[in-house]
Amino acid sequence: MKNELSVVAQNDSVIISLQRASTALAEAKTIQHTKKIIDVSAAAEIYAKRQHLGEAAVAMATSIKVEALRKLGEMLKATPKATGGDAQRTRFQKSTESPETLAELGIDKKTSSVAQALANLSDAAFEEVREGNETVSKAIAKVKEAKAAPPPPPPVVEPEHEAPPEYTELDAAHDQISGLQDALAVATMGDISDEDKAQAATLIAELRARIKTLEATLKAVTTSRDTYMNENAELRKQITRQRKEIDKVTGRKTA
Repeated sequence: MKNELSVVAQNDSVIISLQRASTALAEAKTIQHTKKIIDVSAAAEIYAKRQHLGEAAVAMATSIKVEALRKLGEMLKATPKATGGDAQRTRFQKSTESPETLAELGIDKKTSSVAQALANLSDAAFEEVREGNETVSKAIAKVKEAKAAPPPPPPVVEPEHEAPPEYTELDAAHDQISGLQDALAVATMGDISDEDKAQAATLIAELRARIKTLEATLKAVTTSRDTYMNENAELRKQITRQRKEIDKVTGRKTA
């Protein structure tokens, strides 16, 4: 009975401490204050697990710790980074114009990395971590995989093939004139046999048909070429825009 009462008392004490930490987190304005809340909630999480105080106490401690880490990450991202020279200065050489190093803030590199990674998570992804449905490491790994994945190829725009032009009255008149010109050419060939004239007329007609086919083919090829050149120009623009977006996300210039 005494053990049960002791566990209840310990659990209540941890819950009260975590509630205070949660209130303090909402009011935290400095990196140092936020770091203390992380330490308190992490210690409470470990204590609750070791003392078997129940899932509720552990989940509450974990939730506050993760929230505090994310807030720390947001603060660190907004803080100017110290240079190598800043890291070497002594406490007697501190300048109010120079940013403090992580060591001076009492934060190790791993904590800084995790905190800033949490700050980069979307709200939905962060909620999964805060509620315990996803571990911090897995959530961060998913973000890295998404950044490393190549962008999807631009959509291929199918060329709009123009319908063949209709055979107009003007085309018919042009063909009729061409036929009359061919007949006139045959009639003025001079003193040749009717058979030769017939062969000449047939040959001229065949050549006219070939020329007409070649002109239509040339027109179709020219239209197709112009279409693909326009598509190529548009694809190049899309690639340039996507490269700029990738450079903006990754912070480095792609080839």
